Amino acid sequence: MKTSASGRAPTPAPNSVTNPAPLVSIITPCRNAEAFVGAAIDSVRAQTLTDWEMLIVDDASTDASAAVIKDYAARDNRIRLLPRHGVASPGSHPSTAAPTNLQPTGAAAARNHAIAQARGRYIAFLDADDVWFADKLAKQTAFMNYDVCLCVGMYHWKAIMSQLRQCSWASCS
Repeated sequence: MKTSASGRAPTPAPNSVTNPAPLVSIITPCRNAEAFVGAAIDSVRAQTLTDWEMLIVDDASTDASAAVIKDYAARDNRIRLLPRHGVASPGSHPSTAAPTNLQPTGAAAARNHAIAQARGRYIAFLDADDVWFADKLAKQTAFMNYDVCLCVGMYHWKAIMSQLRQCSWASCS
């Protein structure tokens, strides 16, 4: 097996013959997140549950986000950078619009674009500027085995007397 520039063998590329569909498809919209997307990807690669694919949609970034993602994808084939997503700038003809003429479509459209290509049984959302605890996917997929229709993880933080205290979303105002 070939090794990457880092000297480590890359994770096998996803395909239906050698790699069945992953348990979880992680959907990440990315717009000018060069400074953060590496940490988001690192938090996914650190998951204790390793049966996942990560689909990252570049929503017409103008920074080096795509280059950062491509570097990770070269080292781990569970990570895929989906083609630049966006709409042609006003006034440009669709057949001649270069990628630099793309306007962002927003996180929701980018997520939908990735969901259409997802192969996992479950879908998990991670924004390009967020990170996960290492056991997040393991805990959520274990919970899903209890015949749950929807599993949502969220936290709401509220400042109280100069301290941050975690509280449930229903009890915070």
